[in-house]
Amino acid sequence: MPIAFQCTKCDARIEVDAEHAGGSLVCPTCGLPQVVPRQGLGPGTVVGGFEIVRLIGRGGMGEVYLARQRSLDRMVALKVLSRYLAPGRDAVDRFIREIRLTARLEHPYLVTAFEGGEDQGIVYLAMAYVRGASLHERAIRRGPLTEAETLALGRKIASALNYAWDELRLLHRDIKPSNILLDAHGEPRLADLGLAKCLGQREGPTMAGAVLGTPNYMSPEQADGRDDLDVRSDIYSLGATLYTACTGQIPYQAGSLLEVLRRQATEPLPDPRTYAPQLSAEFVEFLGRFLARDRRERPRDWPSALAEFDRLLVRHPGPAGILPIAEETATPPPTPPASWRRTAVIVIPAFVALIGGALTGWWWMAPRPSAPPPSSPSALPPAAPHSPLPAPAPPGQAQRPAAPPEWTEPAEADLQSPGRPPLSLEARRQLVRAWMEARDVMRRHPDDLEGQLARIDRVIALAPESPIAQKVREWVAVNRIREKAEMRRLEREFERAVEEDLAAGRFEEGIRRLQTYSGPLEKETRELRAAMVRRLEEGRENHLRREAARLFSAAIGEAAVAGAAGRWSEAASALERARADPAAGGEAERLAEAVAQAARAANWGRDVLSSFQAQRGQTVEIEFADGHRETLQVARVTPTEVVGRRYLPEGFVERTVTCRDLSLRERLRRLGQLSAVEIAFLEGVWLLESRDRARAAAAFAATGTPLGEALARQLAGGT
Repeated sequence: MPIAFQCTKCDARIEVDAEHAGGSLVCPTCGLPQVVPRQGLGPGTVVGGFEIVRLIGRGGMGEVYLARQRSLDRMVALKVLSRYLAPGRDAVDRFIREIRLTARLEHPYLVTAFEGGEDQGIVYLAMAYVRGASLHERAIRRGPLTEAETLALGRKIASALNYAWDELRLLHRDIKPSNILLDAHGEPRLADLGLAKCLGQREGPTMAGAVLGTPNYMSPEQADGRDDLDVRSDIYSLGATLYTACTGQIPYQAGSLLEVLRRQATEPLPDPRTYAPQLSAEFVEFLGRFLARDRRERPRDWPSALAEFDRLLVRHPGPAGILPIAEETATPPPTPPASWRRTAVIVIPAFVALIGGALTGWWWMAPRPSAPPPSSPSALPPAAPHSPLPAPAPPGQAQRPAAPPEWTEPAEADLQSPGRPPLSLEARRQLVRAWMEARDVMRRHPDDLEGQLARIDRVIALAPESPIAQKVREWVAVNRIREKAEMRRLEREFERAVEEDLAAGRFEEGIRRLQTYSGPLEKETRELRAAMVRRLEEGRENHLRREAARLFSAAIGEAAVAGAAGRWSEAASALERARADPAAGGEAERLAEAVAQAARAANWGRDVLSSFQAQRGQTVEIEFADGHRETLQVARVTPTEVVGRRYLPEGFVERTVTCRDLSLRERLRRLGQLSAVEIAFLEGVWLLESRDRARAAAAFAATGTPLGEALARQLAGGT
């Protein structure tokens, strides 16, 4: 049955077979990667505990739905991934591990990942629902950004990517305007962090033309398929995204993937001033460095890239980063208390009034982007390890410092250090700006302790002996911000170490390291470390179960090959070796049952002869394979046959009988009380000996035992 849908770019009609639903293909008209719509996913459908409300959109990796998480009754964005991106169990498991890793990232400019999983073959990712539109949609509706807005937005996204790299050495690999979401207040959030990486490490077939990453925004080295990518690849993609943001055009735009790659490899970057003449020469040069074809000519790392942003942003003071494009009606921010509001008053003759009133008041009233957290935990000020921490908050509740009530507005006296020369106009401007940024981060991001400390320390560094710096120090001490930040840092370190130990199978080493930890905040982290130990112990148990299952599966497979060839003693020996292996663990009992089955198959003839040995000298009735019966006296029994006598008037006649001469009913009668499973297994053995492989396979399958089912599969696949 064909599926018909329209290209999301050129509206061309595309028809494919229904078996490709959820897969990726390239539009034959415009070359843009498309996702084939799935059938059956719609409002009310539940995937992994998430109830779909409506379709939000489609992209190169899958479909995105607005969904309600039933367990927490919250709205999320549910990305249902193309089944061609992660085929096979290993790829799905790897995807879930990667998502659990990225879910640990908390940053104001990242879309938080909540959960990744698989439900009845549907691989999904649940993430925070951002009420707004993408940068791509914003540019379509309102036109390109200004130079100042582009720099402010790019700086925030760069800080998020720097944070992800410092925390997890994570590359995005698919930065583009549609992956940057703008919330109702215009703040950017980067989506799909790390998704292209974990889906890119895949095995198995993909549809022709499927691309992980968007060609127009890929770095040349990523487009070449190189496996030594580093942050410079993401720096290129961010530069290409900013090029589009400020010009409304795609760099190296072309009608096909091959043409895009050819232009990227051979042509110079089109001058963005062709589309946006108001851009400065410095900004054009900045874009050129980010989009350099040779990655050695780009900024070497994220701190270098952030320095490039900061160098240009000083030319654009003010609220350049706020990009209001609300898609849905948003709740307006609360009106500040009267004590927070101040009307700017400019008194030209009074220079001091200009600074104390106009400068302070204008900066107070102006909306301002929340600043990103510091680029690296290593940049945090040293913690005070001897200061006791308060009791940890319950799970899911962050310890938030109380808002500083005395931070209403810096007075003129707060800016002057006693016994020091008055600060210059620029120094006062910087101090007021740093103070307000610190205040904004505390109010907007109360959980971002590292970000608070970075801005607090900047205030102190600008005027270490001023009253405002002293107020900041006192507030930090009262709220124990440094201790809490150190606790957060240690928690991330423990989490990272545990993830690495789980991935590498270093369970005992990781447990020992956590139990013998004697570093900063040893007592305060005791409960946290105990929880980490439990995770490692659970991981160890899961590992042992997987190893036991692997050993069991291998032994059953080896025994099935031997049994199908009639080598039952060899099959029993292979199973017995596996049963005796310490790694068998909880599978030892099932292996023992399989050993008994193989041993019964190997020794059934001996057991039948033993029954005749017990009847030596007696006259018995024997049923033969052709169905007739004879009454014979058991004269003697050898290891391979029975000698019976039939007496005549003139003497007796001897007859030699082997076990294979007996009917199935006679064999079973002489083997004693057997279960239905044992009878079915022996019937399979005897049918196999008579070369009736099809019926033997059916008999083995009827046992329902692992060995029987493995034998059935072996016979069905054999010749």
